[in-house]
Order: sequence, then C-alpha cells, then structure tokens
Amino acid sequence: MYIKVVTFIIALSLLAISPVTIASEPTQKPANPALTSHEKLTALINNYQKICLSEECHSQLIQIRKFGRWGDAKSQLVVASAYLYGDGFEQDTQNAISWFKRVAYNHSPGAAKYSLSAFHTMAKLYQTGIGVEQDIAFAKKYFDKLVEKQYGPVLFDRAFVEFEQDNLTQGIKLLEQASNSNHSEASYFLARIYQQGEFVERDIKKSARYYQGIVRQDYKDSRQRLAQLISEMEASTSTLTKATVSQHQDFISKLNASLDIEVITVNYHAMSFKEAMTSQLARLNKYKAQFTPATGSRIKGKTCGSTSYPCRLSNAEDIEDARNENPLPAF
Repeated sequence: MYIKVVTFIIALSLLAISPVTIASEPTQKPANPALTSHEKLTALINNYQKICLSEECHSQLIQIRKFGRWGDAKSQLVVASAYLYGDGFEQDTQNAISWFKRVAYNHSPGAAKYSLSAFHTMAKLYQTGIGVEQDIAFAKKYFDKLVEKQYGPVLFDRAFVEFEQDNLTQGIKLLEQASNSNHSEASYFLARIYQQGEFVERDIKKSARYYQGIVRQDYKDSRQRLAQLISEMEASTSTLTKATVSQHQDFISKLNASLDIEVITVNYHAMSFKEAMTSQLARLNKYKAQFTPATGSRIKGKTCGSTSYPCRLSNAEDIEDARNENPLPAF
C-alpha cells in the first residue's frame, strides 16, 4: 500500500502544484535551522518584487491605513502586507503581525475571506520562523483554526500530508472538503483522480462534475478535459438502457451548457498598482460614512473628555495619519 500511495503522490505532483511564496504546512520537519529568522525574512523580501515605490503610492497607503484603523478588513490586509515586505512602508515585522491580527479578528461583514488569509499568513510565518521566532505549536493552532473554518488552501495541504502518511482515503476526503470550499486546485486534482481511476474506482461522471465547477473559471485545461469526458459519455449512450438514457443525455446537456458559457478573463496585471490603489480609495471614500473613526471615548459618538473615560495619548501612527490626512501645502 505504501508504494501505491507514493506512486499516487508522484502522479499528482506531475499535475503541477502551484508554488507558494512561503512554505506550505509541514509534516514535522522544521525549516532550515542554518538560517536565522532575519535571514529567512531577507530571503523572502529579496524574492518579492516591490510595486509601491513612489511618494504618491506611499501617500495612498497612508490613506488606506486610516481606513484600516477604522475597521476595513481589505485595507488592513494591504497595510499588513506592506509592512511585512517593506513595500510602501518601512519593513516592520512586528507591525505587520499586529495588522495581520487586526484582520484575523475582524468580524465585520465581508471580512471573513481577509481574516482567513491573515491567519494563513501568520501560521506560515511562525511555522517557518520568518522574521519571528519559529513556533510550530503556535502555528499549528492557527492551522487548526483554518481547518475548522474549512479554509481550502490548508485543507489541500493537509490532504497531501495524509497521502505521505499512507492515508489515501483521508487525503481524498480533505481534497473534497477543500473543493467544497471553492479551492480550484483541489477540484482539479479530484477530477484528474476520478478521470484516471488508477488509485480509486474510475468515475467519469464525478470527474465531469469537478471539471464543470472550475470550467467557469477557465482553470488550467479543465475545459478541454471536460470536452473529452463528454465525448466519452456520448459514445457510451448506445450501451445504456432506455430507463437511463434520458437522465444520461440530460446530464450531458448540462455539461455542454457549461462549455458554452463565455469566460471573461480579467487580467489583474493589466491594471497598474496605482490604478488599483486609486480604485480602492475611491471605494472607501464613497462609503466613508460607514466607518467610524476613533473618538478616544468608549461611548460611540462621544469624544474623550466629555465622558468619564480619559483621553489617551496619540501614538506615532495617529500623528502621522492626522498630518497626512490634511497635508500642508508645498512651498
């Protein structure tokens, strides 16, 4: 069975797993002990292409940070990443972690996907000891929370840990959970597994359903592979009984309808970072009334000094945001 599962893993690896910037969840192997946390951080940053290089971009980041401090989860994640990579702000790992935590524990409407992404990044940082002291146990708590939340990328990684440990059934179960969480790569692997039928019973209908789910995203060669399965199913129609032909043909028609849907691919690289930042700020300013800036009081709408709650001192970030919100004219 061990040889079978190892062969299974090798076969899946040939399907081209996308590389990640920070290493995926490990089994029990720690990161390279020869490198310090600072050296790992330096390697990460050196492998990153900075895009916020102008003063204008820095000014936009300050505005986005303001909305992040007011609770906008997307802005919080942008600021956290900027501090982590030193892109637009001076590199500051502890500040980055602080902002990632803001996102992670942000329970406002629409924040969930940004929260999960923040938990995932922190888990990887502590897992590999990038910029922080390596803490596998602490990272595992974050990973377990992500599994509990059915976060696709972590479920996908854990599926392959199960494969490595000779647990084929559990691995496939985790891939199915990841697929149900809209993780396209998991759906693609499952489609290939059931299409090939080498390690599980071949099931072209189940394979077709998985391809159908990712064809709408034009994922890899899912469209071509689904077309191949449809041709195979059409060829087998003559072997079916009258009682099943109608249902079979109806299923094929639905699959063909998926192929007929025009996929409009949005090229995010076509939009410059400047345009993306400008668009983000326009969105935030449009709905500015939804955000409530801090007043220094525990009572909403009451400023500090007007209640029994004392005024707190402004920190450097408060002062910088206030200064840049209404910048002085350049003379």
